[in-house]
Amino acid sequence: MKYACLISFITVLSVSAVLNAQPADSLWFYTYGDENDNVISNIIQTNDAGFLLIGTTDTETNEEDIYLVKLNSDGDSLWTRTYGDYSIDKGYDAFETNEGDFIIVGNSYSYGNEMQVYIILTDSIGDINWFRTYGGEHDDYALDIEKDSNGDFILTGYTRDIDTQNRDLLIIKVNPNGDSLWATIHGEDSRDVGISTKATPDGGYIVNGSTWSYGSSGGSDFWLIKFNDQDEQIWNNTYGTTLTEHSKDFDITADGGYILVGSTWSQEKQHDFYIVKTDSAGNLQWSQSFGGNLDDHANGIKEGIDGEYLIIGGTRNFGAGSTDLYITKLTSSGDVIWTKTYGDSHQDVGGSFVITDQNDCVIGGNTNSFGNGFNDLLALKITNLSPLMYLPGDVNMYNGAWPPSVIGGDVTFLVNYFRSLPSSQACLLGGFWASADANGDCNIIGSDVTRLVNYFRGLSDITSCPDYPAAWLTLDDLPLETLEGWPNCE
Repeated sequence: MKYACLISFITVLSVSAVLNAQPADSLWFYTYGDENDNVISNIIQTNDAGFLLIGTTDTETNEEDIYLVKLNSDGDSLWTRTYGDYSIDKGYDAFETNEGDFIIVGNSYSYGNEMQVYIILTDSIGDINWFRTYGGEHDDYALDIEKDSNGDFILTGYTRDIDTQNRDLLIIKVNPNGDSLWATIHGEDSRDVGISTKATPDGGYIVNGSTWSYGSSGGSDFWLIKFNDQDEQIWNNTYGTTLTEHSKDFDITADGGYILVGSTWSQEKQHDFYIVKTDSAGNLQWSQSFGGNLDDHANGIKEGIDGEYLIIGGTRNFGAGSTDLYITKLTSSGDVIWTKTYGDSHQDVGGSFVITDQNDCVIGGNTNSFGNGFNDLLALKITNLSPLMYLPGDVNMYNGAWPPSVIGGDVTFLVNYFRSLPSSQACLLGGFWASADANGDCNIIGSDVTRLVNYFRGLSDITSCPDYPAAWLTLDDLPLETLEGWPNCE
């Protein structure tokens, strides 16, 4: 069942917000569930522009079943399905085929003496075509499914020794019929787990996880392993501090590198967001952590079309309740642009999200504050991920919407324009936003960029589209507030 909710919106002001941008706006928010406890694992966008929520639900016998909720593009529930037998069956991820079928991956205790990897092929409305289980003498878990360049599927997770509780990263490759092609493990005598896998442009793939066996001596570290198209390991890197870091998600960035997110933890500090950026060879470029005195958990990250990063999770430091859904946007260098919380007096957490072709964000999560009052699934759609500003002159930014959407490249365009001006002209304009150095030369520095951006954001209430001159900014056009002529929107 779907419930529409009135949700509290609380914007958290960040001292490190460099662009002073406005947070995203919500479009819709719904909950899904019944009197049972329901836990989200993932959300994917489907071929029909809708969404699929994947998770786990309690049963009447206090066991667990895989739980799917199919949504249309407006968040309306089209159908729900549960899968499982007499014991514990959990859902973690899904992949939609070109035919509109779904391959669901999870774990099951219903079909053996140990936990087994469990995949199900359903048709477009969730009816089962077939299912398979894979496992050995230990407990085996799969948390992620990814299609490789050959059309086969990579299942990523871990295997756990029942006696020692040690874990090794587990990779299983299956063909489209669910037949196992091979399985490998990676790790040593500690706890090493795989979280997710992504296919890479070179035909290979990269696995994200957490490891206690490698890296720093502080505890668990973030972990990346790169494989080529022959399933051969190319490199194996770890990232962390002297504290304990657990990776939760990662994305391939436009520059060919990787952005990872999770948490860093110590008994004194609790959990903070932890973000790592690497180049295409896995070399560390920068890392960042932030949070309050209580727990802040990051669960998902993606690079947007503007080259900036969106992170979702949960926070106990900000917002309205014990834990609130937490959204943060970062620049490409890791500085906070804006943060926002959604929730009420109980626990509300973002678990996973997608960015649509329209540059909207749809988040799947859990809520105790809304719905049935139990732990329900939630879906929240937000828009305006990039600030909307009215910037004259850069015709490349116009994409059919008004006001035009200014992304990082447009700000660069603006700054470079001012830097290209003769010193005397730049200094004249500098009365409004440029800083002169000791020699009297005008330089554009960080605080000047903020003033530039804020100025043009203030023009966003202009709703008409008059013509504009070929040279949109000259000394003759000053003051800027009285410019006659703006971009032609056609």
